[in-house]
Amino acid sequence: MNLIGLILINNSSLNIKVKFGVLFLFCLISCLSFGYPFKIMHVITLFLIMLTVSSFSSFLYKLLIAIIFIISSFYLPVALSFGPVDFNTLLSVKYSNVSEGIMLIKTIPGFYFSLPLVTLAMTIFIFDIKVDKLNFRPIIITYLFISLVSTPVRLYINEGRVKVFSTGIPVVRFVTDVLENYRQVDEETALMQQSLTTPDVWAPERTLTNYQNYIIIIGESVRSDYLNAYGFPIGNTPFMSSAPGVLFTHYISAASSTQTSLKNSLSLRRGLYVELNNNIITLANKAGFTTFWYSNQGSLGPHDTSVSSFAKRANLFNFMQKGKSSDGVGSGDFDLLGGVASVMKKNKPAKLIVLHLMGSHPLACDRTKGKYQEFSQSKEISCYIQSIRETDELLSRVVELAKESGQSWSMMYFADHGLAFKGPDTDNARLQHGDKLKQNYTVPMFMTSSDSKRREVNSYPRSAINFLSLFAQWTGIKDKLIGTGCNMLADVPCDNQDRVIQFTQEQVLFSSLGEDTPAH
Repeated sequence: MNLIGLILINNSSLNIKVKFGVLFLFCLISCLSFGYPFKIMHVITLFLIMLTVSSFSSFLYKLLIAIIFIISSFYLPVALSFGPVDFNTLLSVKYSNVSEGIMLIKTIPGFYFSLPLVTLAMTIFIFDIKVDKLNFRPIIITYLFISLVSTPVRLYINEGRVKVFSTGIPVVRFVTDVLENYRQVDEETALMQQSLTTPDVWAPERTLTNYQNYIIIIGESVRSDYLNAYGFPIGNTPFMSSAPGVLFTHYISAASSTQTSLKNSLSLRRGLYVELNNNIITLANKAGFTTFWYSNQGSLGPHDTSVSSFAKRANLFNFMQKGKSSDGVGSGDFDLLGGVASVMKKNKPAKLIVLHLMGSHPLACDRTKGKYQEFSQSKEISCYIQSIRETDELLSRVVELAKESGQSWSMMYFADHGLAFKGPDTDNARLQHGDKLKQNYTVPMFMTSSDSKRREVNSYPRSAINFLSLFAQWTGIKDKLIGTGCNMLADVPCDNQDRVIQFTQEQVLFSSLGEDTPAH
């Protein structure tokens, strides 16, 4: 209060001082509302901006207060759950429909949505503040000028970039980050569409197929430490825990969100660029495979995601969901099996059959219709464990269908990404998207076949960024664009298996990430 009294003139009553104290608290909360690292200087700077604006114009002050309240209240619950806005956030917004938006909102604890009521009360209380005179106004304005231009100047000197609004103040940074990331998403979409309309350049040299049916099952949002096959105490994977085949114990996804992960797993990467036209479907087509893709995730229609576009390169494809993205409302994963049973029996030399599941996508209780066999921590965690049990049952049924086909077969199962554990050991315990911890990327990978006789373990790290090499070795396809320096299927060490892609699209070392609360 003494600082406030020193700065203000003719605004020294107790009631006014209380209002200015609440204004400072309002500035503090607004700076915490966007998930950025907290800096007290940002709070002080925003507070001085509010006082200065009020000393010039009551209307502009009220307008600024209203804008800050609306923006910060809108994003505060999201920031508390997922952190600051980034490329992945805007990518999800672009490729999500209303149902998936509702699913996202349902993963946020309800009491987070009550917090904006606090800032609303503050906004009403401080809305009529009027600063008659401001002590040291020239000094304050000089400080604000230096504070606001120092970061843009530093960026220009160090990086040659002109970013006038890079002030560091969270509300300003949020707006600029939204605009910048949306621009990047638009550029990425344009590049994707261009790549997907470009013919592939595969030239397979030879194809030595060991099986007639090659089956890929892509799971959704599965952390390996929640599978009994990987040591989880609840027996939710009776098939994977006992079936003959190979369990990869250190398999990591390319990224921690579906589109980014599968785009970087299933297509060719050369340097910094991912060539979406050169993907596993176009490769298999060129190698003489008959290709099928059955998906319980959505198709956009004229503006496809990269993954749905891969699917549409198949000789036959079917989307159970017709929405803008995967909302998981309607058809279940088991509904995919009807089409699979018939194509397995087709008399073709080699077939590639891909099943893309909704699996364990949050909210897991939407996947299991709120049902579970065993309670663990919270209803949502219990449903998540149950969703894995149901995926395991689906794998078992696919194997039965493969056996009934009378043809040789090999099946591969992996998940697109892991999740982050929130609120452990509480009634609100849940799993949601994240990119800062190892468990956001540790996923199951299991392979079995018609000639598997015993259980084996591949204990060395494998990164899905190198999935094409593994896929080519599995299917017997050889192409000069695909690296063959290491046997990805064998239990031997391979180089360059430690990279993952975060929400910002930056590649980091998986080994440098921290540990999440383990499954228990």
